[in-house]
Amino acid sequence: TGGAVFTYLSYLARVNYNYDNKYLFEANIRRDGSSRFADGHKWGTFPSFSAGWVMTEEPFMKGTRRVLDMLKLRASWGKLGNQNINSYYMSDVLNTGYNYSFGGTLSSGVAVNSLINKNTTWETTTQTDFGIDLNFSNGIYATMDYFHKLTDDILMQTPIPWTMGGLAAPYVNVGKVKNDGVELTLGYQKKFANGLMLKTSANLSHIINKVTDLHGASPIINSPKAVVEGYAINSFYGYVQDGIYQIND
Repeated sequence: TGGAVFTYLSYLARVNYNYDNKYLFEANIRRDGSSRFADGHKWGTFPSFSAGWVMTEEPFMKGTRRVLDMLKLRASWGKLGNQNINSYYMSDVLNTGYNYSFGGTLSSGVAVNSLINKNTTWETTTQTDFGIDLNFSNGIYATMDYFHKLTDDILMQTPIPWTMGGLAAPYVNVGKVKNDGVELTLGYQKKFANGLMLKTSANLSHIINKVTDLHGASPIINSPKAVVEGYAINSFYGYVQDGIYQIND
């Protein structure tokens, strides 16, 4: 029907453990394959783990149950893959709209208009998270998280010389971007006698985003934005204007 066609296959395994509603553990592993990459680079393996400790289920916390319904500490670590590039990237696709001279007559033709990198593979994001969940008996609840997220082997098109004939640049796995942040959610919920439920919450977050490595390709300028080492990804890029110099005749 004119849409892109590609194949995506995944295998997933998961293990859950719950001891007395106090100690929680989960492990996952997935194996993903994509037809968007060349042979030898189609598959990626991405594990993840999470653990939780419900402290309010411990005997030494029983005295707090009149005020505190639930206190849980949790931690997680995991990897995910990204394969969002052109579905036909690994194919030598011919495009129309290219004219050439044939027998002194200008004729329409087709040509390849982009380069291919057969070593392109999965972009990987690794994230670590530490959090606390609190539920109070008066309906107030709070969630606090600290996370560190590192994206590696980023899929992007880096600039190539114009002497390549104006071809589109190939996708390459280049660079690292990290995100460090904290997030706080504070809310209130109450269920009335008539069954009506009231729930409201507020969220506050602070995130620091920085490009840490572009393997020598910095800066990658795509006006008005650019990817530059040491700055947030896709920062606005341009000259700093100090003022206007003007001469009146």
